[in-house]
Amino acid sequence: MNLVLWRLFRERYGPGLDGIGGLYAAGRFHQQGTRVAYFCADPSTAVLEILVQTKTKEATPDDLILGRFEFRGGISITAASTYADEPLPEHWIQDLSITRSIGGKWKAAHLSCLLQVPSVIVPEATNYIMNAEHREAAMLQIVSKRRFEFDSRLLVPPSFD
Repeated sequence: MNLVLWRLFRERYGPGLDGIGGLYAAGRFHQQGTRVAYFCADPSTAVLEILVQTKTKEATPDDLILGRFEFRGGISITAASTYADEPLPEHWIQDLSITRSIGGKWKAAHLSCLLQVPSVIVPEATNYIMNAEHREAAMLQIVSKRRFEFDSRLLVPPSFD
């Protein structure tokens, strides 16, 4: 069975499998300047991960694509807790230094293509960070994609308070 990953991305930038986005901005599990790409285990989590960064309909990109990705063959995966001093400390959500340290140790070790992490929004959901420089990253392929628009009920209208 192939591992299926989901990602919501902007059409103008493409699916981001080269990890270039990580060079321009830091993320929960990486420092700026790191070639990584974030994925989710299911499409609804991929939507939520982008939704938390989108506050109004006006701020929503109009070129979103929901992509389904698969690795052909086996893929190496490491759990985030492998690089933590304990399973993830209770305050991992509030302390970016903890998660960025975990991601940095994982990337430096270069032992696996994917780092399995919990979603901040729903910690029971699984997200993956891909090391775009790992040899196995080339095995990831987009198998389907479609245009995506947020349901307007999810977007908060602007506040003029």
